[in-house]
Amino acid sequence: TAKRFGQIASTAKVELRNDLRDHNEQPIAGMYSPTTNTIVLDKNRGMNPHVVLHEVAHSLVAHELESPSNQLTRQLTQLFDTVKDSLDTAYGAKDVQEFAAEALSNPEFAAKLKSMNPYGQKYSAWDKFARAVTNFLRKILGMAPKPLDSALDETDRILNDILSPAPESR
Repeated sequence: TAKRFGQIASTAKVELRNDLRDHNEQPIAGMYSPTTNTIVLDKNRGMNPHVVLHEVAHSLVAHELESPSNQLTRQLTQLFDTVKDSLDTAYGAKDVQEFAAEALSNPEFAAKLKSMNPYGQKYSAWDKFARAVTNFLRKILGMAPKPLDSALDETDRILNDILSPAPESR
């Protein structure tokens, strides 16, 4: 399964450029082009873990999120619509694409989602986001999806704690 995931993640091309700018000629650290499946990083501003992970996250989910009928799109759009007004000025509040990329790459944004319990529900916004993405990846890897309240959740929590960054780098 790790080999299959590696094949999926490694299909995007990567380019490094000097003075990368967006469509409005504003300097940017990185961007992902779904049309060409290319991650473009600024040689100076884009060479850090957050930017790289953010653009890789786009490369993994951008095509899925373009289809309104896709299950992942429906789940993340519903979650985004529920929490976006509570995200203040966070970059992840821009649209569902940035919401997904920030949640997958920015520990501070993920922590904000962990603190949100939409409608007072048992599960946080992060729990719902993580389960939707996990089930998307499980589907790609040929595995069955898991409901939010799965018996394997405790194992997942332990593995997540092992894989999480050290507290001083969060």
